[in-house]
Amino acid sequence: DIINDCDGALLDVEPDGTVHVAWSNNARVPDRCYIFHISKPSGGSWTTPEIVSLENAK
Repeated sequence: DIINDCDGALLDVEPDGTVHVAWSNNARVPDRCYIFHISKPSGGSWTTPEIVSLENAK
């Protein structure tokens, strides 16, 4: 089995309360890490995760 992991998540909160989360995951593709991003405005709902970058895992 391919380990479905690359790095931990990063979290940031803007002054207006918007929360941003970014994380990487290999999406079951060896040697590749997709960097994902979601956000949630204060009082709102989470966005759909989107891939914002693709990096070599090595």
